[in-house]
Amino acid sequence: MHILFDHLVMADKTKRWLLLLATLEEEEHVTAQTLAKQTGFGRRTIIEDIKVIKDYFGERIHLIGDEKGYHFSFLNPKGYYEEKQALLNEEKLFLFVDQ
Repeated sequence: MHILFDHLVMADKTKRWLLLLATLEEEEHVTAQTLAKQTGFGRRTIIEDIKVIKDYFGERIHLIGDEKGYHFSFLNPKGYYEEKQALLNEEKLFLFVDQ
């Protein structure tokens, strides 16, 4: 991710989610181990975040785990990107700089 963006996003949860989502959007199948390695966060943290991400985005995405890892696809791309943007709307510093 862009260095300035990384400094503007203060919440660890938001950073983790955005890193996870960026990888999930690009990879057809990705394991929790790979996600942990790419993001620098622990495997258990990744697994818990995946559960919460599924709940957060609800019917906008299809995110399942199988023997090959996690598979991500869009069910409602517009709704997904709106909810993803809402994550940044919680970041006060990002809002200030973005204006």
